[in-house]
Order: sequence, then structure tokens, then C-alpha cells
Amino acid sequence: MGSEERNVHSYLQTKSDRYSISSLFIALFSDGTALIEQDVVLNPSIPNTVVALYGRSVDGLNVMDYKGKSVGYQSGQQPGEVILNSSGISNARLSYETPDLVNKQGRTWTFSFNSTTGFSLKLPTNSTIIDLGKQFPASVTQIGEQGLLTFHPGHVQISYVIGYLGTEAQSSASIESAVIAIQDARNRYPRIITADAQNLLQQALMAKASKKYSDAEKFSTAANDLTINITRDYVASQNAIGTGQLEVQKAAEIGHNTSAARALLSQAENEFSKGHYSRVKTIVDEATISIGNNASNPFPVYAIIGGIAVASTVSVLVLRKKIIHKLLRVEIEHDSVGGPLSDDSSDRRPPPQPSSFPTASPPAQEEKVLPVPTAEQTDLSRAVIRILAERPHLRPEDQRVLKYLAEKDGAAFESEVRNKFLLPKTTIWRLVKRLEREELIEIMKAGGQNLIKLRFEGVER
Repeated sequence: MGSEERNVHSYLQTKSDRYSISSLFIALFSDGTALIEQDVVLNPSIPNTVVALYGRSVDGLNVMDYKGKSVGYQSGQQPGEVILNSSGISNARLSYETPDLVNKQGRTWTFSFNSTTGFSLKLPTNSTIIDLGKQFPASVTQIGEQGLLTFHPGHVQISYVIGYLGTEAQSSASIESAVIAIQDARNRYPRIITADAQNLLQQALMAKASKKYSDAEKFSTAANDLTINITRDYVASQNAIGTGQLEVQKAAEIGHNTSAARALLSQAENEFSKGHYSRVKTIVDEATISIGNNASNPFPVYAIIGGIAVASTVSVLVLRKKIIHKLLRVEIEHDSVGGPLSDDSSDRRPPPQPSSFPTASPPAQEEKVLPVPTAEQTDLSRAVIRILAERPHLRPEDQRVLKYLAEKDGAAFESEVRNKFLLPKTTIWRLVKRLEREELIEIMKAGGQNLIKLRFEGVER
């Protein structure tokens, strides 16, 4: 072994001694790009730590500590390495994208990964595995249209196709899966309405009978996914109505006017009985907001909207202050990257957990009591509810981003939005530009990143 080779070995050994990986999450996109969230445990007494990334070509690298503060870094000596300014930092998350993990050959794409730690892998939407290789996953979970696999350390190689195989066997398996999903939903919730999913299943059966196997697989997959969504919305709307009824009852007991709220709850129950589960929570939210309104108004919804417009005007002023504060904080952190943190409690905090990890919990658990929002968040949420009511043409993903921005005090970085919803950069950019054309958001540069903030001036009436 030459001196140069010994130096390289020593250099790599020193790197591995300075940090360890606490968790690793990989999400594959339909264009072959992989989003990686790599959580590392650092030695806070070491000023600089070299961390090896999983890919030589890396895009959109973002490094944060457990408090959500940016961690300074620079490129390492080798491609796919970064040097973190780790003084005073015990845990960090590195988020980035790389095209290096997927090999594309025709329709068959292969994900290859050699890891010394266990990891979770989220497959692309509408992907079908055709070869799991030699190492089988420790667990497999289906989350809507995507599969979540967990693996032990080792070499993992998975071949898959985007779309449908179009074989008779695959269409039969897909149809059987949809039948089981619908039957299970109806057994667990006898009152649930699954007519739309059953219609899709019928189309799948007709397509298979006509030997249109790709169409059969497409329709049956849609039926299966729709059943999952219907079940989730059924449980969520059922819980929302129950929570709304309790809120109205408590308000009535302390003398609040609840007539408008009761009318809206009745409307929510009517929508629930028709199977319009996705509409129920919005109506229940309006009912909660309306508590205390004047019952003499024959059109309580318009009274609510008028009140929300005033509240949102106030929230704009609060929002501007918060955004200015956020911008200043970002600029200060950007200018002072590399300095030690004043708070030395980071050693005692647990490593961050991947925020984008999907959970396999039953749908009913999604409606547990959430933390009480601040007054500013409540005002923003009300304003977003009004916006969604006024603009029903907005896509579901656009609506989710607006709600997420409201939860984040009205502003979030584009990278935060991308990691939250696990979408490719191009998809997020098109979504953001759509909302910008609607004059619902504004894009600003802050610390070298795109800051997306809610914009209400263009929608006030």
C-alpha cells in the first residue's frame, strides 16, 4: 500500500469517526431523480466535519440543525462530499437531490444503492416493481399510489417501471386488490359510500374482458386508491362533525349564539350522508368560526366571509411583521454561517426525525387532537378557507400548499414545500407559478433561497 493510498484510507477513516448516520430516507421521483434526507450525529467540539453524500451529482443541498437553523458548509475535496461548519452542532439534516441512484434502460429503471445503514425508500407514483433483487425489504407499506419500503444495511437493487405493465396477470392482481380494499372498507364502516370506487372497478372488469389489460390495471388501481382516500375522508369527516358538535355545545353552555353554527353543522351532516366527505371538514370549520355570529342574518355564510375578510386584513399586518422577522433571521444566519451556536443544549436533544416519513397508521388516528394554533395562524387559516371557497377551480395540490403556508405563519421556503410534499423541483415550480398568477402568493429571494409567502392584497374584496 503506497503512502498516497494510506493517506486516503486515513482521511476516510477520520471522516467516519467524526459523524454517524441516525436515519436515512430516499424518495424516488418519476423522472428518476432521488430526494435524500440524511440525518447525521456530529461531534460539536469539532469545527469542521466532512460528510459523504449519496451521489456525485447533487442539487439543492440544504443543511439544517434540529432547530431548523441553517448550517454552513462548503464543497469537499472529492465530488459528493461537503464540509459542515459543525462547531456547537450535534445533529443535522442534509436534504438534496441526485440523479445518480437510478439507471434508465428503456421502460425498465433500476435503483441501485449500497448502504452501511438501514434506510427507507419511497417509490415513484404509479410505479410497478418487476425485480426486487437479492435483498428483500424488511417491510413494505402501500401509501396511496406509492410504496414505502424499509431495508437493512447492504446492497439493494430494485427494477421498476413507471405506469402499467399491461399483462393479464398484473391486471387480475390489481383488480383483486381493489375488490379486497372496497370490501374491507364496507366491512369496517357499513355506512360508507364507495359508489365511485365501485364504478371504477366495473370499468376495470369490462376492460379486462375486452383484453385491454393496461386499462384494466389503470382503472383497478384508481379504484383501490380512491377507496383508500374515501375511507380516510370518511373517518376524518366523521371525527370533524363530532368535534364540531362538542364545540357548539360548549359554546352554547357559556351563552354564545350558536344558531349559525348549528345550521352549518346540519349542512355538514347532509353532505356526509351523501358521501361528500371531502367537503365536510371545510363546512365544520366554517361552523366553528361562526359561533357567536348574529342569528338574525338569513345568510350566515356570507356573514362569516365578511367577518373573515376583516380578520384577514388584520392578519396581513401581522403576517408582514412575521415575514420581515423571518427575512432578517435568514439574512443574519446567512451572514454568520460557521459560528458556534449560543445555545449549548443541542447535545441533549435527540436527532431530528424525517419529517416526510409517511406513516402507516390507521386513518382514524389522523384526527387526534392537534396543538392549539396561535391567533395569527387561526386568522391565516380563516383567510385560506375563504380563498378556497372563492376559487373552487384550484387544484387539490395547490390547496394543500396554501394550507401549509398558513400553518407556517404565512411563509415557507420553496425547499421546505418540496420536502413536505415530496415533489420534483419542476412540479413545485409550476405549482408555485400557478399560485403566483392567481395573485395568492409572492416569491422573494432570501438568503439565496426562494421564500414563498401568502399574498392577500390581490384577493381582498
